[in-house]
Amino acid sequence: MESLRQTIHNSGSFEFGFWVVLLVVLSGVSFFLVFYNWRRARLIEDVPTSLIRSAAQGYIELIGSAQLMPGTPITAPLTGLPCTWYRYKVEEKEVRHVRGRQETRWRKINAGDSGELFLLVDETGQCVIDPDGAEVLPSVKDSWYGNTRNPEFKPTGNYDLFSGGRYRYTEHRINVGDHLYAIGYFNTISNIEHGSMNEDIKAILRQWKKSPDHFLKQFDSNSDGEIDIQEWQDVRRAAEKQALKERNERIKNNSAIHMMKQDEHRPYILSTKPHDHLVKRYRLFAMLALPSFLTLGSIVAWLILVRMSA
Repeated sequence: MESLRQTIHNSGSFEFGFWVVLLVVLSGVSFFLVFYNWRRARLIEDVPTSLIRSAAQGYIELIGSAQLMPGTPITAPLTGLPCTWYRYKVEEKEVRHVRGRQETRWRKINAGDSGELFLLVDETGQCVIDPDGAEVLPSVKDSWYGNTRNPEFKPTGNYDLFSGGRYRYTEHRINVGDHLYAIGYFNTISNIEHGSMNEDIKAILRQWKKSPDHFLKQFDSNSDGEIDIQEWQDVRRAAEKQALKERNERIKNNSAIHMMKQDEHRPYILSTKPHDHLVKRYRLFAMLALPSFLTLGSIVAWLILVRMSA
């Protein structure tokens, strides 16, 4: 201990300041994680569960099952399986030689998540879920390996850390019928529906295609002059949101569309895990971060006291 004190006394101002600043930053991150996770746990506990038919407008929580909206089904891009939401990632293995040692790392080459609207259904009705901006805890995670950029086969269901293959594929999904917990901003808009949602989407797409230059500029993300399969998913997603928006604006009678989306100031969470599981999860994360905050803060205080006593 005495030798450590002597080292602190003899260290340069820059070196001492660097370590103090680093420890202060790490302590601040730990405090943020305590606050972040504890706030979520308390929020989930304090906000009562509502039924869709009688839900108040504003920040609420709903519990039901995940279902698809009418129209084109949502398909996960790597497995091709039907779902209501997905997130995927494709990584490529890179092998480097550093100082005579071989190092392997995985470089992300493609990733994305679903922005398509879907439904939460309970015994009283259905609510449109807009997943944009949500913290999503899905029910399924598949990871597997292959030798092509796009997977040639579906996962077996067994995650093997030592599997071969130049590429690693990871896909998360919320399946149709999964238990779904949602907490976010709930809004009910009276409107009258004319025709199906699919017809509205087709009409919007036809209108967009009348201005091909503007259409390409908006959706041709890789600027190759064409709309590929991945870009078409973005087109379809935008058309669905536009169709829903236009329906919401046709307020003519007492029929209604219920919708949940991101709240500007509070967490937006979509989870296939039960209410109690989420509370325990966030409390555990907060409790794990608390000792780190206290330990790092104590070290910073001790370093400063030792330095000042020199």
